[in-house]
Amino acid sequence: MNKSHTQLGAGWRVRLDPDLLSPDPSIGVPVDSGASIEHYMDIHPWDLISCDPPQSAAEQWAQDLNGKSWPGALTLKPDAEGRIDLVIDFGTELEACLEIEFEISARASLMSLLGECIPDIDGRIYSEHPRAHVFATFPSAGVHQFKREQKGFRFARLHFHDIKSALTIRSIKANSMFIFREQPGNFTCDDRRFQRVWQTSLYTARICTRPDTFWDGIKRDRNGWFGDARIMKEAVDAVFYDPRPSHKMLGTLPTDEWVNGVPIYSFDQFAMFRQHLLSYGMEESFIPEAYNKMATFISWVHKTQLNDDGFITRDEEQAYFGDIGFLDWSKMPVGGRLEELSWMQCKHVEGLRTAADIARWLGKNDDASKWGDMADKIAKRIKDVFWRPGKGFVHTLNHVGEVENPHTPGWGGHYERTYVEGIQLGESGPSRQANATAQWGGIPDEAMQKEMLEQVFCNDDVEPVITAYFLYYEQMARAGCGDKAGALNRMRDYIADMLEDREAATVIEMYDPRVKDFRGLCNHFEVTWTWPLSYCHGWGAGIVPLSQRHLMGLDPLTPGWSELRIDTAADLPMAFEATVPSFHGPIKVSKESADAPLSYQIPSGITVVEKPDDVTVETI
Repeated sequence: MNKSHTQLGAGWRVRLDPDLLSPDPSIGVPVDSGASIEHYMDIHPWDLISCDPPQSAAEQWAQDLNGKSWPGALTLKPDAEGRIDLVIDFGTELEACLEIEFEISARASLMSLLGECIPDIDGRIYSEHPRAHVFATFPSAGVHQFKREQKGFRFARLHFHDIKSALTIRSIKANSMFIFREQPGNFTCDDRRFQRVWQTSLYTARICTRPDTFWDGIKRDRNGWFGDARIMKEAVDAVFYDPRPSHKMLGTLPTDEWVNGVPIYSFDQFAMFRQHLLSYGMEESFIPEAYNKMATFISWVHKTQLNDDGFITRDEEQAYFGDIGFLDWSKMPVGGRLEELSWMQCKHVEGLRTAADIARWLGKNDDASKWGDMADKIAKRIKDVFWRPGKGFVHTLNHVGEVENPHTPGWGGHYERTYVEGIQLGESGPSRQANATAQWGGIPDEAMQKEMLEQVFCNDDVEPVITAYFLYYEQMARAGCGDKAGALNRMRDYIADMLEDREAATVIEMYDPRVKDFRGLCNHFEVTWTWPLSYCHGWGAGIVPLSQRHLMGLDPLTPGWSELRIDTAADLPMAFEATVPSFHGPIKVSKESADAPLSYQIPSGITVVEKPDDVTVETI
């Protein structure tokens, strides 16, 4: 038992499955079949972080904690002021109802706190949301039950007070909700760091997935943001293969405003739609309505939100999250009107190309040609305006200098200094975000990609990405520019460093290893920020689709995986086995040793249209 819990991010253990290195506590537990997508399990305490006042009964009780079963009743004596304080660790993140049963001989009160890290339940993280404290009074002797509403947490603090004599805790458990009853896909490898990162990222996406949407986090926000959801959908489709979480969310695209107040998230919704068709085919009933909404939305954008170059501009009648529209919490050049931001325009091009793919699959050839032609026209203009030979794509044509907090560029002064004060200090240099979005939009040619790789993605002088969210986009872009091994290694090491440094069980919203003090545990590294940092953020699952594409080489080309290109995969020194579910059945990919070629077992309904010469493909 760790009696002291003053550390910033270490001093406790993460519950990991010994074989898969996953923090998912449902591994190996039988689940009854059922029509509903969700099921529930009781998760028991994994560790006792502290007991105050210290007593031998707690020390002995803690030795038997394993997260899987209840070790038996615990009887504790209060201190001279009638208080007992326990800090319980469930070992992993849970979406659960905390349930406690205890026996008292007289009146008692209980304050419970739920949190994702120790400073959270110590009350050292300033937060106005979500509500962490719950108070309850029990006016009489006897056995009592206490139950909190379903929340996201890992740690629980139980502060009993007004106690006159010994208290017996009969049970503490977290009745936890899990989405998906089956897991037809999986991944195992002999690189233990990579294995833990992959499994942890998958669990982060799973625990943030709801029956009819994707949440950004289980503690904070608890609603669907399309930028987060895009990555989560790609991750859970690759392993759990269940279309239901997407159905409702894909039907919520507005037709005359930016989704979530974020222009680029609107185009991420297109990408989710495309991903859904690739995974599950084109027979689902919601598809025509979703397509019509997408087409209506594109028409609204092109009629009301663009300038003569086809660049997105600011509409003062629109609401923008972060005053200008979100991109990333990493430090970036701040300033520039919307039409002066290269990444904003690149995301539009990606969205148009995505929409053109969908239209083509659905036989809407006029739409496909129209959107494809417009994407080509805007892409050419982006190269003319934002590309700088020997540097890459510049982030903005007019930056405004330093702002109070560079990790909140909208609220930190971007809008005020750009649109109100009119500061124009000239163009910025390149950013990882600008060049990544250009690659995703299919804008650079091969020579430009080589420059982007050398001058930006592999250049330590360019400010790094500090969110797993955008690191996924950057590393996919880096792989697309030719450095697949570097991309996978970078994604692995960033997430692994985060997990090890913070002893985290899931992927954290933002993490900068250069921030060593208490600010590293606070949102935007600001100790007075009123919303806490999310320790379980679904946008952190990007290594799952990154691995499918560039470690396994799987590139589905048409809906339902009917046509598949097997691409040259990253040459990483690891052996692995993977199963990827598809519309036609499981795809199996293996590499028997670190230097062995890849082998594939492909269901008969899938046509492999291209593959490297050195791989083996068996049709099953």
